[in-house]
Amino acid sequence: MKVKNCPQCGSLFIDVGFRVCERCLKYENEQFEIVKEYLQKNAGVTVEQISEATGVSRQLILQFIKAGRLSGSITKLAGPQVRCERCDKPILEGRICAQCQSELTEKLRTSSKKDDNDKIPSKVRFLKRRKEEHERGI
Repeated sequence: MKVKNCPQCGSLFIDVGFRVCERCLKYENEQFEIVKEYLQKNAGVTVEQISEATGVSRQLILQFIKAGRLSGSITKLAGPQVRCERCDKPILEGRICAQCQSELTEKLRTSSKKDDNDKIPSKVRFLKRRKEEHERGI
């Protein structure tokens, strides 16, 4: 069990996979519902307009967009509201654009092929080997 401090309120909580404590998670979910409801009624708005109208912080709204939580409502925004963290191109949601995703995937594939050819064990091969060992009861 891992205990950590909530980055929002500073309280200690048991880490069960969420980045904030249960109380802050509940608050974020309530704020999310407010934003989602506002977007369903108002098309063509910016993050600033949503924040001003709902009282939800701009940072939290951007967090919802980057996490893909507003993917069904994202078309109601006035254009891209976030930028790719790799190339700084405007994107509708997520953290990196489709082009950067493709490039990174290709680099990973070619890197994996080099490892196989050079007989250098890679993490993927190690995990696969560990899974096989586990299945055999080793």
